[in-house]
Amino acid sequence: MSIKLMSLVWETPLPDSEKLVLLALADWANDDGLCWPSIKTLTNKCSKSERTVQNAIRRLKVKGHLDHEYGPKGWHFIVHPIARFGGADIAPRRICTPQPLHPTPATAAPNTSRTTITKKGKPSSRARARPKHPLPANWQPKPITHGTICAQIVAAWQAGRMERELSKFRDHHLRIDARWSDWDAAWRTWIQRAGDFERGERPDSNRKRSGWEQAYTASMGSPGHG
Repeated sequence: MSIKLMSLVWETPLPDSEKLVLLALADWANDDGLCWPSIKTLTNKCSKSERTVQNAIRRLKVKGHLDHEYGPKGWHFIVHPIARFGGADIAPRRICTPQPLHPTPATAAPNTSRTTITKKGKPSSRARARPKHPLPANWQPKPITHGTICAQIVAAWQAGRMERELSKFRDHHLRIDARWSDWDAAWRTWIQRAGDFERGERPDSNRKRSGWEQAYTASMGSPGHG
């Protein structure tokens, strides 16, 4: 049985009797398309009359799908179905002609490409770090995301406290000339530590940092390195 030939038969548009006979022949054939079933064997396999099988064989030969001849030992068939794809005839290739081998050049051609291939690697933490900048004069915090810890803290504040905390936040960072890469993150940390800040004293520019200021600085790291 030749799977290759049977696949080509399935792709070949033929009337049912012709396709059935061609499939039966491909089922007996080797990959070279050679088989020798008798007409009686074909009629039994295809469940067709002898006349129908002979007419199908004749039409298949005219269409170029097979060749046959009668010898001392009966019928010999050579199956070579022609499948049509987009109007082109495709038949199994029988003779494989090797492609000529090109001689290897004596010397390798110089590499004239100027493309530089760099090794891909994980960038260092210094390369990934975003630049830090002072608090912009017109900076306003982004709206707090609903359902977060900051949102729960702010919801428990009394009216007016948000404005007071924001004013303290601005004054503190402008006074110490703090620089952060993400001022919204600094603001969210301020909100989360506001309770700790309240337990300390209000900072003064002429004295040591108070408890709330130290707590905030510890939570964010040095202002110049946040």
